[in-house]
Amino acid sequence: MSLSELRTSILALLDRAGLSTQVKIREYELNAAPRLELTRATSDSVRYVRITDVSDVGGAWQFAVLFGSYGHADWNQDIDARDGGSADRVLHLVETWLVRLATWR
Repeated sequence: MSLSELRTSILALLDRAGLSTQVKIREYELNAAPRLELTRATSDSVRYVRITDVSDVGGAWQFAVLFGSYGHADWNQDIDARDGGSADRVLHLVETWLVRLATWR
């Protein structure tokens, strides 16, 4: 699955969850690599997921993912995390982190 196809799947997931207007999507390039960034403001912070297609690098992952949150009143609660894998794994991360707003403890 390409990054563009993954974007389409993410949009469908957000639409089913009724969040299509609450999650902002930005596409950009960094070092000539297309990226996808999703952000969702919550009552106390902003959550984000940044996705890069790394399938051409030859590693085990198809997509690399950076995700976390920032903007808490107590900056010690801000987090950054890395993960990656298949398109299914990325969709699971987006659902868990941005749709269900799971906590990371």
